[in-house]
Amino acid sequence: MVLTADLRDVFFQRDLFSVYSYNEPFLGIAIEDGILSEECNKNWILNAYGEEIYQSIQHERIICVGTVWGTTKEFMNYSKIMSDILKF
Repeated sequence: MVLTADLRDVFFQRDLFSVYSYNEPFLGIAIEDGILSEECNKNWILNAYGEEIYQSIQHERIICVGTVWGTTKEFMNYSKIMSDILKF
């Protein structure tokens, strides 16, 4: 299992990996209550991707990648996808 976290605001109340099977593919990412049109998210999306992309996703929920965990294989797949996205 692999875990990456923005440690400034993460607090663990139990062993995160104790509730997951090591034998099945898994990737955990937190989904926030807000949507992308909120001001703090809107600006970075507009700056990074432009108006057309923003308009197409503005009502989507926020997926927080400050804490991501999962099996090694799924985490490596996720890392590749994120790397490709961030090469803009």
